[in-house]
Amino acid sequence: MGHPIDRRRANAARPSASRGRRARGLAAVELVLCLPILVFLGALMVNAGFHAKWKVASEVASRHAAYATRHPRWGLSASFPRPPGWPAPKTWGPGGSPPPANWDPAVLAAVDHPVVRGPVLPLGRGTVTRELLDPTLGMCHGSASMDEPYPMLVLLGRCRLRTQTNLLENTWQYHELGVPSNGDWRIPGLYALASVPSHLSLAYFHAALRILDPALQRGLKPLVQDDEFLAYKQRFRWLDGQPDFHPRFPPEFCSLDHAMVREEVDRLIDRIQGKRDPRVAGVPENLTRWFIGFYRRAIRELEQLRDSVPPPPPDQIASINAEIADLKKKIATLDSFLQTLP
Repeated sequence: MGHPIDRRRANAARPSASRGRRARGLAAVELVLCLPILVFLGALMVNAGFHAKWKVASEVASRHAAYATRHPRWGLSASFPRPPGWPAPKTWGPGGSPPPANWDPAVLAAVDHPVVRGPVLPLGRGTVTRELLDPTLGMCHGSASMDEPYPMLVLLGRCRLRTQTNLLENTWQYHELGVPSNGDWRIPGLYALASVPSHLSLAYFHAALRILDPALQRGLKPLVQDDEFLAYKQRFRWLDGQPDFHPRFPPEFCSLDHAMVREEVDRLIDRIQGKRDPRVAGVPENLTRWFIGFYRRAIRELEQLRDSVPPPPPDQIASINAEIADLKKKIATLDSFLQTLP
């Protein structure tokens, strides 16, 4: 017989048959315990993917419906079909609840900024119409919704989605501005203009009539088209065109500053009258000096024609001399008029 301690050590070293029989069914028990949890987690992942997939599809469908109402589509039709990723019975279409009234303050501040709205006309004569820059004006709405059970774990409820898209679509078309046709002025729609006193409107009307009066038009015709110049130009085949004596504002000038406009108007009056600054010749002086040079040029042409070789017939020479004398008389008249100018 050995020592008792040695026997216990030997028995511990040999595997026990009863212990093996107890561990043989442990893996199956663990599988039975874990499988429901794994299946539940898998079902949750499937449902999460299902929800995410249709959430993205609903966003696309709502935007699709909003863009369907943009000009020139004006609504859903056969040319604007249902999105392929949004099959029936899921609903979609234009419309929806209006956007919330509590817009971002930064957006409202940008809408009311002077750069966007433009300066106020002087003396309170008009402002930009506020409604034209309303962010909700002309807004297009699109919506898409679905209500279907989840593919797994039906007891979790139904997948209910409702997506709405608001699209800013203010194109400032003439019918939105209250303009009768596309060829009319936009100013009455863009600005809330103050009413003009009747006496000012009447004065403007009579001033326009005086400008358009036929008698006055005949007096102003040399400013843009003189019959004498056109006749000599065609006769002697001159290539230069008729000069324009109309003083104008600089083409780049644009201001609502009353002082700047007044200063530019004074310069324009100087270019018309030529009174305040001796370096600035007015329209009468410019017109007179140009016609003096024009008549002298015509005289030179006539003298060359008279003195040509062979000479013209005697009756034509007499006609040319009479014409030259008439032009010299006009030059003398213009010289006398030039001395009367300041």
